[in-house]
Amino acid sequence: MTKELAQASVQYAVAEMLLSGVTSFCDMYYFEDAIAEVVAQMGARAILGETIIDMPTCDFATPKAALAWCESFIEKWHNHSLITPAIAPHATNTNTPEDLAQIVVLAKRYAIPITMHVAEMTYEMEEFAQRYQQTPIAFLNDLGYFEQ
Repeated sequence: MTKELAQASVQYAVAEMLLSGVTSFCDMYYFEDAIAEVVAQMGARAILGETIIDMPTCDFATPKAALAWCESFIEKWHNHSLITPAIAPHATNTNTPEDLAQIVVLAKRYAIPITMHVAEMTYEMEEFAQRYQQTPIAFLNDLGYFEQ
């Protein structure tokens, strides 16, 4: 994935959505600043969050680098009429508890949403029951994810 391919993909997707009457959507992906530019130019509304995951990605080598970048993304788009910045940790089982805790602190600081995959598969439920003796939802609750 490249920034240019992400932009072309979102341009096509937004055109399809607008043609069918969809004016608002939520996106978790890479190169979200470039995606925000396209979405705003096309006049759609979106909640956009940079994917944070505990592995190298096409735009950030570490989740800490992605999280640090998120603050500048949030500040740039925070008061935009069409774009709502978000933080998008990939999932409860693809981020460390420490990174997930930092994410909720940043989201609370700016009063922005968090979007992520949670409790999707049986193996995730089993992993959390074994590792933490709780569900992924209870785990996130303990980190403060539902206090906003």
